[in-house]
Amino acid sequence: PERFMPGIIPCMKPFPINGFSGINNRAPTDRLPKDESGRSAVADAVNVDLTEAGTFQRRPGAQRVVAGSNTRSLTSSGGYGYYAAGDTLFRFDGDVSSSAVATLASPYANVCYAETSNGLAWSDGYTMNLIRNGATSRLAPSVPNPAPVAIGQAGGALRAGMYAVCFATVAPGGQRSALTDPYFVDVPENGRIRLSMAALAATVDVFVTAPDGDIFYRDRTLPIGTTLQDLSVITSSGEPVVHEVTASLPPADILAYHNGRLLSVQGQFIRYSMPYNLGLYKPGSGYIPVPDVVTLVAAVEGGVYVATASKTWFLSGKDVSKANMDEVAPYGATPGTLAAIPNSREVTWFSPRGPVRASIDGSITLLQDRQIAFSKADSGASIYRETNGLRTLITALSGSSPGSGTAAFGCYMTARSVT
Repeated sequence: PERFMPGIIPCMKPFPINGFSGINNRAPTDRLPKDESGRSAVADAVNVDLTEAGTFQRRPGAQRVVAGSNTRSLTSSGGYGYYAAGDTLFRFDGDVSSSAVATLASPYANVCYAETSNGLAWSDGYTMNLIRNGATSRLAPSVPNPAPVAIGQAGGALRAGMYAVCFATVAPGGQRSALTDPYFVDVPENGRIRLSMAALAATVDVFVTAPDGDIFYRDRTLPIGTTLQDLSVITSSGEPVVHEVTASLPPADILAYHNGRLLSVQGQFIRYSMPYNLGLYKPGSGYIPVPDVVTLVAAVEGGVYVATASKTWFLSGKDVSKANMDEVAPYGATPGTLAAIPNSREVTWFSPRGPVRASIDGSITLLQDRQIAFSKADSGASIYRETNGLRTLITALSGSSPGSGTAAFGCYMTARSVT
């Protein structure tokens, strides 16, 4: 109309809505774009899913399954859920009951996890542990302390010479500790090496060199309770080992497992275990320095993604100890938001530019940066779900307020972020 009567509000002419395409907070609200099907974008949406028909549907409500105080660090493994509450790590099976698995070093410690070939590795930032067959134990056994004492004596069948002897604790699952410093024992002709010790509280492997040799061979295993053992005959035909400086893999804020190596991340360093000996690493060489604090490590078939708050790199290949760190994105990742994509070999996480999808070869794709502007978040958590054929990535962000527009709906994946 050309003229309005005082107090009369003109009505807008109705127009049809042919479904919705998702959120777009970059375009002005009076000029929200439509997709090729004529579906309109919306400026925001809260706690809803976008269906393939272009309609919004409310999410189901929540039901409390387990009550707890200061609950955090939830994961799943082997059909069970694990979470921290106070200073305790719990396991539950989806029912109302939970059982304590371990005591944490602090009631405020966050727990990180990595599924490995040996079981579920976990760390509270103070210790490194492994859950196997429902029981938890230290990832690397402690070296024998005190170690057995070795002396040379007459009364055996050994050739004369200088022998070296060292020891390692063996856990029930077969995991070995680091080797002790070697004893050098001068043995006479037709002599023996006598080992004396306090009653062993754990199984101990004994490694011995040939006379005047420099290669250690596993000679025998001492059972629990042993106090005295004579080495009168040494075949030097057991498992050879190279004596090198090793140490227990340090505790972690982030854990990942890739091709037989466990990766432990704290601060700006990624330390990696020896192959298939997850509890030990070489402190002189078994680490990767990163220019800033690491916020994400994601292992895929073709390598390992590493991200800080500002950049993302890819370590390509089967062995991180030999890989180059190639930059793949000028933006980083929000801590805690890594999630696996079911029925695929790819992973996803949340970045300062929104959710990304990462392939097995080092290429990553931004899903919604053209439609949605995301504010900074300090941490988060993600879960990927499929309900009634609708695939949904849900990410909860915390820290700096993400503000409006953090709800996001993608193309071949539906993403949703709320605080």
